[in-house]
Amino acid sequence: MMMERGHAPRAAKVEPRNAGSIAVPVFNDRSQAVASLGLICFHSALAGDNDANKRCSAVLETASKEMTRDLPRLNRSTLA
Repeated sequence: MMMERGHAPRAAKVEPRNAGSIAVPVFNDRSQAVASLGLICFHSALAGDNDANKRCSAVLETASKEMTRDLPRLNRSTLA
């Protein structure tokens, strides 16, 4: 299901139940997931905001694509 959407929410029964999270993969040039980027927030912070999950997942997916695109340069870096 994550591959279809591009992101994955945390299971609802995972503690703490007053917070939720969403994560996206970062891929290498062989399409292997090598990292993940996630966001965790309290449900009360988004109370009444039905579009928050959609907006957050879009931002995370964009960041994931940028990181995936930049991985070859980072791998060549002297800091790596």
